Amino acid sequence: MAIYGNTLTGVKIDNGVVLPAVGLKGYMDFGTAIGMGFDFMGYEAGLGFRYYQRRSFTPIRISSGDIGSAEDVIAEGLEELEDKEIGFGIDAGVIHSMNDKLDVAVTVRDLIGARDGWVKPDLITGISYQYTDRIRLMADMNDWFNSQGVALFQKLNLGAELKYYVLDLRAGVHQGYPTVGLGLNLRVLQFDYAYFGMEAGNQPGQIMEYSHRLGITIGVN
Repeated sequence: MAIYGNTLTGVKIDNGVVLPAVGLKGYMDFGTAIGMGFDFMGYEAGLGFRYYQRRSFTPIRISSGDIGSAEDVIAEGLEELEDKEIGFGIDAGVIHSMNDKLDVAVTVRDLIGARDGWVKPDLITGISYQYTDRIRLMADMNDWFNSQGVALFQKLNLGAELKYYVLDLRAGVHQGYPTVGLGLNLRVLQFDYAYFGMEAGNQPGQIMEYSHRLGITIGVN
């Protein structure tokens, strides 16, 4: 069982044609997750249940001409955080080790799920190859049912990880944009940082957005 929180905020500076502007958006998640694993016909299988609450605000755009009313615009956005969205999901997945270096996985996210109505299932496949003792290569493909209606390349993620003592150095491609990351493993504490690009449009190169993400995990391996 796990209890988690996640906050994502984004800031975008737009030089504009006439007036420069700053865009703000973000959300806060709080949830719980329960999972179990078992052997199934030679495969490692798992089931998980998620319950979460999300509070978000509509993207805000403040131009240089709005500086006098910026405080009111931000206050209005913060009021939206008081309205929460509740959802849950049941996930299922299997992992199969082809040999001592190659693993393949299949996951169905939101096998049963609801968030302001029923959520369509999402099929995700992944592969992991242990190239050397310190280097691991990974790839995954999501939204096989095309429920999001986006281009194929936006569903593909590629990555590599280099372990160097307590550090994990990471790089890859997410939704067509480069991403880099760093992990610090202190046995009972794990810090993870990532800087990655996201495509907000339906085709690669339409609306590029970059974000920072920091994670802290407490536990004993």
